[in-house]
Amino acid sequence: MIGGNGEVRKVFPILACYVADFPEQCLVTCTKYGTCPKCKAPSNNLQHPLPGDARTSSWTLHVIEEAKQYASKPSHFYRHCMANDVSGSVFWKDLPLCDINSSVTPDVLHQLYQGVLKHLISWCQLLMTPEELDARIRTLPHAYGVRHFSNGFSILTQISEW
Repeated sequence: MIGGNGEVRKVFPILACYVADFPEQCLVTCTKYGTCPKCKAPSNNLQHPLPGDARTSSWTLHVIEEAKQYASKPSHFYRHCMANDVSGSVFWKDLPLCDINSSVTPDVLHQLYQGVLKHLISWCQLLMTPEELDARIRTLPHAYGVRHFSNGFSILTQISEW
């Protein structure tokens, strides 16, 4: 690479963090859509409080190579990969020190807001009346950079960033 002073230097970039929304996380980690890009938990077991075994780049490559070895037709390759919740193509295979599964980070909108915050709000709405929830929200202390709902938020039809 050419540095700021014009000199050419040899560099060895390392992929440390990959920020993407959930569909792209599944794509780059070769994970079947709807399953976890970080662990091998099947899609019907994602609610379990303990994570499944870690999904690694070497494991994913092993599944793909195994499918290539034993598949006589493309449909057999596809079936073998899908049985292991593996899908997609690999761009990170030759990147040094790259473990794509540990590099992906949570998507704020889909995984944190819709996956955590919406769940917590609906859980609180089941536990108390809208009036009681609004009263509790109004008593929260003001904090710099944090929206304060002085009228509560049960009257809001949509909550988004400002």
